[in-house]
Amino acid sequence: MPALETFDWFMNQIEPRSHEGVRKYLEEQRQYLLNIRNENERRRFVEEVMLEARAMLQERKN
Repeated sequence: MPALETFDWFMNQIEPRSHEGVRKYLEEQRQYLLNIRNENERRRFVEEVMLEARAMLQERKN
């Protein structure tokens, strides 16, 4: 699955339970993702963003 599709899927999965800060962060990161040309770099970037967003959600729960 291409990195952009993975990112969009992740946004849709996380959206219902996220707060404004996470949504804003994901929107900003999506814009940055669109500027990355290399697919391998995009995949690495998406993995990092997914980890960071999950950590942000975990902090909100605690």
